[in-house]
Amino acid sequence: MASISVTGTGSGIDVSSFVTQQQLTVERPTADPSRALQVAPVQTNLSSQGKLQGAQSTYVSAAQNLAEDMSWAHTVTQSSQASAVSASSDSTATAGNYSVEVNSLATAQATTSASFSGVGTVIGLGTLHIELGGMNSSQTAFSTNPNWPKSDVRLGPHDNSLEKIRDKINAAGVGVVASVISDATGSRLVLRSTTTGADNGFKVSASGEEGKPPGPDLAALGFDPMLAQQSTVQTQAAADAKAKINGVDAQSSTNTVSDAVQGVSFKLGKVTDGPVRVSVDKDLNALKKSINEFTQSYNELKALGQPPVVPSQRLADIGIAQNNDGALKVDSARLDKALATQPEKVRDVFAEALDEVSANLAQDQPSARGSDQPAASYAQKLLVQYKSLEPSETAAH
Repeated sequence: MASISVTGTGSGIDVSSFVTQQQLTVERPTADPSRALQVAPVQTNLSSQGKLQGAQSTYVSAAQNLAEDMSWAHTVTQSSQASAVSASSDSTATAGNYSVEVNSLATAQATTSASFSGVGTVIGLGTLHIELGGMNSSQTAFSTNPNWPKSDVRLGPHDNSLEKIRDKINAAGVGVVASVISDATGSRLVLRSTTTGADNGFKVSASGEEGKPPGPDLAALGFDPMLAQQSTVQTQAAADAKAKINGVDAQSSTNTVSDAVQGVSFKLGKVTDGPVRVSVDKDLNALKKSINEFTQSYNELKALGQPPVVPSQRLADIGIAQNNDGALKVDSARLDKALATQPEKVRDVFAEALDEVSANLAQDQPSARGSDQPAASYAQKLLVQYKSLEPSETAAH
């Protein structure tokens, strides 16, 4: 059960915790029917007080949620072609419309070796040197990615077959994943970068044991993007995603562009043949859900005979009016209009509702205990009543 801190009591007693403990106490069976009759009224008082405090806590939380700026900053996105461009946004995003064109997607480099007779083909002893990076801006040299150290994969006498080389590369965790693909012509070693982006390509060189040149089969596993003729060929180049957002070029090593518009991430799914419209709007559905929770918590307190003081006319102005019985009811059409045209006014109404309930709780006058009796002293009185009803240790023996 949630606990409400009531100002002005001066004792520090947690009434909600006390109520819970005492409710558990009174549920223990007693052999004395007359004692059970004495306990019943006190239990009723405790149960009513507990329900009231729980309802008050729910109402205060609902009002606080609607009065906070963060609740009004939530946004939602929509795309005219979600398969090509989707988006997500956070509370720092501002409402707006964006035109997105996808020119190319981010890709991971992939290579395929020459064909060998089978997966068990012995390639030879030595070391494969794997280096991650990409071509420089002038496309004249391979530049190492500083986030990936150069890695060596040593091939000994028991792990130099094609399948064992695959396993050694994968176990090394060098930013490249290896597989063996076989068909009617033989088996090939396929390498692929684990990460997309132009700076996450790779090159592979080979060396023999003790500084000797590698054997021809081991050398054939090497790949250098600067060489035109080699046994291993590149089947896909490492590349960044490229797009235009409202006419401005955007580039990313992944297929998510998150640094072009504050608070908005664009996920690119495929190349487009025209602009895709992405909109960012306030999440009105989340706000309306919170407002419904507020009215429900108010009506619960009313049903317990303790309706909070609220700015009735201001609530009515935004589409939350009182029925003939005093319960709150939401006029969806009127509320939608207020949220769309005057969201600041709507938020201010709930801030005022929070001020009202805070002032009311500070006065601390729930009807269950009397207007001149603080919460702590009321709890103490109930505790004394229970103590007087409990059998003494002597009587128990």
